Parts: sequence; structure tokens; C-alpha cells
Amino acid sequence: MPGPIDSLRQFYDQTVRPLQDNLTDIASDVAEAATDVGGAVVDGARDVAESVAEEGVVNVGVDIVRHNVAQGAEILAELGKVGLGQSSPQDFVDWLAGPEGPSFADQTALVPGLQEAIGDVIDTSMENPMIAGAIGQAFGFEYVPEGDFYTTNESSMQSYFGFHDAYDKVGKLLGMDLDDEVVEFEVDGTEYRLELWKGSYGNGGAFGGEIGFYTRGTGERGPLGDLLERIPGYYSSAAGDDQIRMTQTIYDTETGEVYFTNDAEGADGTDGEHFWNLAIRTDPGVNHEDIGQRGTLVLDDPDVAEAMCAAMNREEGITAELGDDGLTISYVWE
Repeated sequence: MPGPIDSLRQFYDQTVRPLQDNLTDIASDVAEAATDVGGAVVDGARDVAESVAEEGVVNVGVDIVRHNVAQGAEILAELGKVGLGQSSPQDFVDWLAGPEGPSFADQTALVPGLQEAIGDVIDTSMENPMIAGAIGQAFGFEYVPEGDFYTTNESSMQSYFGFHDAYDKVGKLLGMDLDDEVVEFEVDGTEYRLELWKGSYGNGGAFGGEIGFYTRGTGERGPLGDLLERIPGYYSSAAGDDQIRMTQTIYDTETGEVYFTNDAEGADGTDGEHFWNLAIRTDPGVNHEDIGQRGTLVLDDPDVAEAMCAAMNREEGITAELGDDGLTISYVWE
């Protein structure tokens, strides 16, 4: 019969030691992640310093000052329109948050090598299993090596919190400089929202596009979705039978060069249906005004497909066509 000492030893071996080993492994992983990211930041800072020195510190400084003066004058001019009654305060906020307003990407573009360094830090971070795993679980981001872009899975945090216009308003603060098109329509009492985005991310260190599909009134997102849909302008992320198959191609509008195509990557299962098709590549210096997006949207309901196609064609800049099957929409957005 084991004595007290033996029991304590057994408890230590079976419970305490594994916990210690686990904590040691976690601490090691955290240290490795911090080392990887810290090293990337240091390397980026060195590369930026060398690029700035090559360009000339004074020249870079003068460019930044000139840009900020011009940008300040532009902001004052837009505010002046509000004061003169030529536009409303909401118009000013929309301009400030929109693609024509000032962006952090404009600032980072003035510092040689900075946007490339930002992209390198993102890539280095996502190469670390601990960081990539945590970001993947929380935000759904996954790397697609065949296309060299990041996408999102269906179980991300975003899937539970749908979409609202307010999200677009803070995009600039999160380092995004995007064009967007909102397509809203209704079929048999269900409200639908399709939104397209294209432009730069990560303060100019990355670029790409998105397609998001959202609904109101389906009940597919459960009690939380029903509660959030009481907020005016809020839509739940499409779920269940309302999800659609989406393909998007991001290309250069001047040369026609195709950067990459996301053909339903990130969707669970084999049907390729999702609520969000995202594709972002960490290359610097590609701006929203130089990017085109074309794609296909495959729906299950011909009535929804017809209504969506008609609503897309009502938006300036989008050309959409419904296929002979009555379910597949092909579109171009520049």
C-alpha cells in the first residue's frame, strides 16, 4: 500500500510535472514569437534607415512636410464647405473615412522602404506557428501559398458580428485605404447586403480585395444574430443555405496584369460556399485606384440571383451579368 510520500510523488508526476512542462513550452513559444517579430522589426527599421539615407534624409523630410501641408489644406477646404453650407458634417466624415480622404498609406509611402518593411513584419509574424494559430482562431486568417495571399475561414470572430456601415468608418484607423461598393436588395422579406472592397491594407504594406455577403431576417445566426439585427443598418454574416460560392480576381487596371485569384479559398466543406471571400498579399505600393476586381457569385436561389444582379448594375462602376443557369453572376468592378 503506497504511503503519503508515494502519493505525493504520484500526484507530482501525473499533475504538477505535466503542467510545468506545458507552461515551459508556452513560455518558450512566446519567447520564440517575440524573437521572430522583434527581429523582423529590427531588420525592417535597418532597411528603412538605409533607404532613407540613400534617398537623403532632408529630401524625405521635405517631401513629408509638403505632403502634410497639402493634406492639411485639403482637410481645411472640406471643412470650409461645411461652414459654407455646401456640404454637411456627415459628408465631411464620409469623405475623411472614404478612399478620397487622407490615409496612413499616403504617409508611409513617403518613407522609402517603410511599406515593404510592414509587409515583411506581417509575413514573419504569420510564419510563426503560435502567432498564426492565435490569429487564425480569433480572426480566421490563413495563408494560401499557391496564390501567395491571406484569406479567412468561416469560423472567424467576424462571422458572429456581421457587418455595419460603422465598420467601414474605422477602416482608415486600422490601416486600410479601400474603395467599397454596397449593394442592398430584398427578396421575399429577407434583406440582403453584398459589399465589395479593394485597395491597400497594413498602412500600404499589403493590398487585395474582399467580397462580403450578409442577411437580415433569416434567423440563421441564432439569438445573438437576432439581437444584433435590431440595430439599424446591421446585417448578419450569411449562414447556412444563404451562403454563396464566390471567386474574385484582383488585377492592375492599367496593364491588365492579374495579381491573384481567390477561388473559394477559406470556405469550409466541399461546396465552396462562404459569407466572405478575402485575398490580401503583402506587397507594398499598390493603391486602390489602380486595382480592379472581377469575379463570380454562384447562388442557390434564382430569385435572389436575379435581384442581386439587377442591384449590382444599379451601382456606378459595376457591370454584372446573370448566366444562362440563372444562378451565376459574373461581374467587373473598376
